[in-house]
Amino acid sequence: MVDQEFKIMKLCYDVAFKSIFINCTSILYQMISDITGISINELNKDAIIFNSELEIKHVKSKRMLSDLIILCNNKIINIEINKSYQSWTYNRNISYLCNIYSSLLRKTNNYNKFTRYELYQINFNIGKNTPFTYSKDMIIDTKTSKIATNFLRIYNINIDKCYKVLYNEEKKKKLSKIVSWGALFNASTIYEVKEIIKKGEILMFDSQEELIKEIKKKNGMFTLENLWDYEAEEIRIQNTLKEEAYEKGMKKG
Repeated sequence: MVDQEFKIMKLCYDVAFKSIFINCTSILYQMISDITGISINELNKDAIIFNSELEIKHVKSKRMLSDLIILCNNKIINIEINKSYQSWTYNRNISYLCNIYSSLLRKTNNYNKFTRYELYQINFNIGKNTPFTYSKDMIIDTKTSKIATNFLRIYNINIDKCYKVLYNEEKKKKLSKIVSWGALFNASTIYEVKEIIKKGEILMFDSQEELIKEIKKKNGMFTLENLWDYEAEEIRIQNTLKEEAYEKGMKKG
């Protein structure tokens, strides 16, 4: 049995993710660079962590929370930790990103400004619903099968599948760094954090020590009850499922 002292709060909990990575920005930017290909030098020099609470447009608006938003020159990067990946998750996360984008363009009267931004959506998904270990989605011209625009890139990473791939002894080839980052979010002990970082070759020793120090610092500060707003999330999921069932019933009727 693993000594309780070495057990940690997994990074897949949104509270843990925010509190740790906001204080380890160089590691956050390294992860973004490894997943998206954005220059690490550009991120370290110009990236700014934006307020994770999106603007309320009017008094009756629902409060929309995204996990972490990073602005870097003309790039908008939205990172989401999805407790469960449902049919609506993809659309919901895109709405967050588009909301940020539209707020930046609200006052413009020049369409050229619309081409200045690049949107990056990074989804860390928990559970088996995501069909692939990881995928990169873009807008494709269906006739030519070519990329229609580089305006939007969406990365879906299933942390459970990444974790299984990393520990699959049959995998002989070098692992993608995306898989290694996904697996790191599922680590439940300090030992696993070190092992995944070593296997995936994703961080230098100094950065590894910085991350572990921050994890240890934050570990125990939160209780399982406040890692997620379970009650609110479950109500949203159940309401959505009921609405989908109603719409399907109406169509069938």
